[in-house]
Amino acid sequence: MIILVGALVVESGVIVSLVSTRSSTSSSQSHSSTSATSSQSLSSAIVSSSAGTWTPTASMLVATSFSGVTTLPDGRVLVAGGFLGAGTPAVVASSQIYNPSNGTWSVTGSMHYPRAGFQDVLLSDGKVLAAGGESALGNVTDTAEIYNPSTGSWTMTGSMAFPRINYQAVLLKDGRVFVVGGSLVNGSSVAEIYNPATGSWTLTPPQPFTRQDTLAVRLEDGDVLVAGGVSARAPTTLSEIYSPSTNTWTQTGSLNEPRSDGGGVLLQNGEVLFAGGYVIYNGSSPSIDFLYTAEVFNATTSKWTLTGDMASARGEMGGATVLLNDGDVLVPGGNVQPETGQSSAELYYPATGIWGPAGNMSAPRGSGEMAVLLKDGDVLTFGGLLPHACSYCGVIALRGYDIATASADIYTPG
Repeated sequence: MIILVGALVVESGVIVSLVSTRSSTSSSQSHSSTSATSSQSLSSAIVSSSAGTWTPTASMLVATSFSGVTTLPDGRVLVAGGFLGAGTPAVVASSQIYNPSNGTWSVTGSMHYPRAGFQDVLLSDGKVLAAGGESALGNVTDTAEIYNPSTGSWTMTGSMAFPRINYQAVLLKDGRVFVVGGSLVNGSSVAEIYNPATGSWTLTPPQPFTRQDTLAVRLEDGDVLVAGGVSARAPTTLSEIYSPSTNTWTQTGSLNEPRSDGGGVLLQNGEVLFAGGYVIYNGSSPSIDFLYTAEVFNATTSKWTLTGDMASARGEMGGATVLLNDGDVLVPGGNVQPETGQSSAELYYPATGIWGPAGNMSAPRGSGEMAVLLKDGDVLTFGGLLPHACSYCGVIALRGYDIATASADIYTPG
């Protein structure tokens, strides 16, 4: 049993979070308590500014999850494809745009292929790359296409070397796109790079350890940190650095505990936050052990250090972890055992290494939820599966009845 002890006191317009210990029968969660003790004074009061507010906004025209999403140069948000849930078709090619200036959604050009479980990448010229993903239930594609915001249309470009889903994509400093990890068809540990100038893909040296649901973040020097993830349902602590300038991989410091399918961002101080995820995954029984813990990577020392714990265990929120303009990190929703979305949100304060409450969305969001920073500093959060049903969710399983929500919320920092 997890025991949470703490208090929130409002004084003169600020929130004072009194943090104390929690106990757990889970070895990973016990480790979480110990790590929190070493990274913060549990009896001290942490003072933060207002946590911000959530406001429902217009619902999407098509309810989706696991969509591609990016903020366009003009401030609008492109949402491409996605998984609808139960029904036919389960995966769509349609695209829609959210306009923050009037809070409305509109239809834009459809992709040539249905996609879910892929990433939109904003290229240096303002266009958007969409590649790979699930094209239909059980089918993964290697195709790629480019969205032109000025025409609202998609154009096919070169295909990836291998069909790939649930990968990570990083825009490199030179404008190319690095794609790594994921579930590959007929591939192994290959990574590849897309060159917008030629519309073609080039294989890199194989990743030392094959995995999906990993973290990939471009560091300040242009290298890419790849950490954690899962292979054969076994999360790992392994971390590696890919150098685009030398086209080589180098092993770096390991995570403090196995971590997969968490949320991560590059902080303003150059460090990398990796929070939540799961440490145990068993596809045949409800034994997913979601994590409270978080850790920070220092590129100078090549070490991961445990930081403060979140109040709630959260996993599968990698597409919804957002660095705010003030340097804090918003983590809304995410799944908790047994793969149930939650509506609560938390803020990570890098200056103190402490997490604080960030209010509640209008709906719980778990698998396939998305969030993106808007031009004005607000955050748009939308979609996700409600409920998330699966074969390993025990007696509550509703297999075949996954439903994507169309609801959306705006978070305004305090």
